[in-house]
Formats: sequence, C-alpha cells, structure tokens
Amino acid sequence: MVQDLKEPKPKTNLEIKKEDDGTVTIKKTELSEIMERLKRVESAADKSHLAHFDEKNKKPFSKTVRLRTIEGKVVLKWDDMVVNLVEKSPNGAWREDQVIRIYFEDDTSAEMDLVIFNRRFVHIKAEIVSETKTGEDTVLKVKTEDGREYEINQKFIN
Repeated sequence: MVQDLKEPKPKTNLEIKKEDDGTVTIKKTELSEIMERLKRVESAADKSHLAHFDEKNKKPFSKTVRLRTIEGKVVLKWDDMVVNLVEKSPNGAWREDQVIRIYFEDDTSAEMDLVIFNRRFVHIKAEIVSETKTGEDTVLKVKTEDGREYEINQKFIN
C-alpha cells in the first residue's frame, strides 16, 4: 500500500507588520511554526545540496584593517628612523635616541620619538575597498567607518 504523503501547505495569512526602523513584528506562535518547518526541511535535505547552496550563495568576505591615528589624524606612512642611536653607557644603562618622521592625512608631518609614537597611536577600523599591486608594494584603498577614504601602503596598516 502506497501512502500518500501530503506536505502541509504554507500559511499565507501571516500577520506581519513592518516597522520604520527595519524590524518586522510577527506573532510568536507563527514564528515557532516557521522555525519548526525550517527544521523539518533542513533535516530532510541532502547535505551535499545544502553545502552547494551555501557555497553558491555565500556573501563576499569584507576584510577590515586597522589604521593608526595620533590626535585624531590618520597616519599614512612613516620614514625610516631619522635618528637611530642605541648605546650602552659605561655604567651599564642603555640609552636610546630613536626618532621617526610621521606623515598624516592632512599633508603635515612630524618628528617623534619611536617610543612615544608606539605609546600614543590609536587604531581605527577601515574596510578594504580595492587593492593595487605596484612592483613589490601593495597599495590599499580603504574606507573608515565614518566614510573617509585613503590610499595607503599595506606595510603601514595594522
């Protein structure tokens, strides 16, 4: 005897309210029914088909990086040390005089002790928009959370 399996018909009379802020309001019982139906479908589905669907419909991975800022200005690059003096005094104490030149987003620059630079910078997040390779260097176009865009060499990120 062949049993006639009938699938339950999807409910079309769901009462859904859309809010202005993008939220959707639905009754808890209706949500529970939808979740149970989803569990049923996923448990019966072929795992290879689910994997194929997930692979085909995956969203592109957006990569975030961190830019250094000092006093609210983004640091675009820095030069090798202007002064690099590390010596041991006769009494055994080490003395360091290491100064670098830092270039900011507003086309200004400043000389700063390396130790001070490493203590004062603050990271901000930015998303990579595009990537350009020029010889050995990779230049990234990044966009910060507040919408500002910068082109910066990859070695000055993170």
